[in-house]
Amino acid sequence: MVTTPPRIVVPPESGERRPVPRADPEPALGAMGLVAVALAIAALIDFGALWWPVRLGNLDWEFATIAATADSLPLLSLTLGLLLALAIRRGARVWVGVLGVVFAVLAVAAVGMAVMHGLNAPIALRAVALESRPIITKAAAKSVALLGLYTTLYSALAWIGLRAALRRRG
Repeated sequence: MVTTPPRIVVPPESGERRPVPRADPEPALGAMGLVAVALAIAALIDFGALWWPVRLGNLDWEFATIAATADSLPLLSLTLGLLLALAIRRGARVWVGVLGVVFAVLAVAAVGMAVMHGLNAPIALRAVALESRPIITKAAAKSVALLGLYTTLYSALAWIGLRAALRRRG
């Protein structure tokens, strides 16, 4: 852990200089980790409710579920990213590696969902009334754009995590 030496902010009345005490960051990191784990579990419960029961092949279910999943990814992304940062900070190489693999799987899943959503959009457009087509088009474009963004993010975090986990200690 790199720390800076204490600084003198205001000299005391007596003329002697006392350093400003530094707080230990470890309890704060532990609290952030606890919040991140709790929110990651909440995000996974949300995804479970979205995806269960699985009805692949049902166009309406696929379209709505992938759109809702893309909208729900910020919470999972933030919490897992925070857990990765904390694991790297603490030198927990196993957890860093596990999270790197999780991000790699999420990147592949995001690509799969984007492709599925892109392939379902033309079918959905043909199945709805003309006045509903702009809504379907906008929803599909938004979901594919978000999934593209998350694919990039997850790929970068997988790279960071796996690289940190495999780095040799010098």
